[in-house]
Amino acid sequence: MARSLTIVVVSYNAADVLMRTLESAKRAVEGLAAEIVVIDNDSPDGSADRVAERFPEIRLFRRPNLGYAAGVNHGVASTAADTILVLNPDCFVDATALRTCLATLASDADIAAVSCRMVDEHGAPMMSGRPFPTLATYLAERLAGATGAADYPPVPSPLAPVDIDSATGAFVLLTRRAWNDIGPFDDGFFLYFEETEWFWRAKAAGWRVVHEPRATIVHLGAQSTRKGVAGSGSPVVAANGMLLRAALDSRERYWRLCYGLPATIGMRAATLALALVSIALLAPRALLGREAARARLPIELLRARHALHLAGPPLHPGKKKAA
Repeated sequence: MARSLTIVVVSYNAADVLMRTLESAKRAVEGLAAEIVVIDNDSPDGSADRVAERFPEIRLFRRPNLGYAAGVNHGVASTAADTILVLNPDCFVDATALRTCLATLASDADIAAVSCRMVDEHGAPMMSGRPFPTLATYLAERLAGATGAADYPPVPSPLAPVDIDSATGAFVLLTRRAWNDIGPFDDGFFLYFEETEWFWRAKAAGWRVVHEPRATIVHLGAQSTRKGVAGSGSPVVAANGMLLRAALDSRERYWRLCYGLPATIGMRAATLALALVSIALLAPRALLGREAARARLPIELLRARHALHLAGPPLHPGKKKAA
C-alpha cells in the first residue's frame, strides 16, 4: 500500500519517553495510509534496541549522531510519502489533532507546513512558534529573560488557522512538494535553528507556514538534552556547555545565512557587550562563593569567547558555506 503520510522521529537518548511517543503515534495514524520511521542518532541508552523489540513494524535506522537536521533529512529521504510529520521523541499526538492539521495542510496548495498548539503534561501552554529573530528580540531575551514569543502566534477569534514566521520544530507537518521546492534542512545545524532557517527559506520562496490553534499536542521538551553526556566526569556541566555551544554555533549560522555578515557582526557585538557586563557583575559574587554566580559565570565566559571566535571551530561545520 502506498503511504500518504510518514511520521519521522529523530531520537537521541530518550528511550522511555520515545516508547510513549511511538505508542501515541501508532494510535493517531490508525485508519490512515501511514507509516512511522525512527532515526536513532547512536543513543547510548539502548533506544534503538527497544524500538526494534517493541515496535518491529516501525522502520528503524541506526545512524551515527550527525545532528538533528541530518537525521530528519535521512528520514524524509527514506520515504516517498506526500505528507511528512516531523515529530520530536517527546511529543504525544492524538488522531483528532493529526487529522485537524492534515485538513488544514490540504486546504491550500501554498501551505508548506502546519504547526499546532502545544502544552506540557499539566496542560500549561508551551511556545509553538515565534517570529523570525531580530536584534531587538535578541536583546529583549538577554536583558529580560523573555522568549520574545509570549503572545505568538497571535490567535484570532474565533479560533482559526493563522500564518506565522516559524514553528517550533517539535511538530511540523509538511508537504513533499514544499520539501522538494525548498530543499532539506541545512545539516550544518547540529542542533537548534535548523527549522527556523528552513521556514525562512520557505517564506522567501512564497510558501505559507500556518499555525493551527484548534489542534493540541503534548510536548515534554528537553528529554534528550537534560540527561547529560555519557561518560563525562561531570555530565550536567558538560552537557550544558555543549548545548550552549551548539546553540551559539547554530544562531551564528542562522544569522549569517539569513541576514548576512554585517547583521551577524552586530549581533555578535551585542552578545559580547552583554556578556562582559554580566561577567563584571558575576565575578565578585563568584569569588565570594555565591553558588548562582559561580554557576552562571562560565556560561557568560563562553558567550564572550564565542562572540570573539575564541571558542574553537564549530561543533559541526556542515557542507554549506555560511557567507
